[in-house]
Amino acid sequence: MMAMAFAVGQTAIIVPVGAAEPIVGRWRTRFDPAAAVGVPAHVTIIYPFLSGQDIDENVVREVRRLVARHPSLP
Repeated sequence: MMAMAFAVGQTAIIVPVGAAEPIVGRWRTRFDPAAAVGVPAHVTIIYPFLSGQDIDENVVREVRRLVARHPSLP
């Protein structure tokens, strides 16, 4: 299994799934470089997203608007 590399400044939109950590945590520690930098267990919505330098208040506002249209997970 090949780990996906990521670079400083890359972003993603994720949905954290804390309840999954006890189940997948040891695998993430072993195979997921994102876990080593503090990214929690999650479902990826989009990766890569925008370069960090391209995210401004308008982008954040639009993402929040889109996400608000969907119910939260229990």
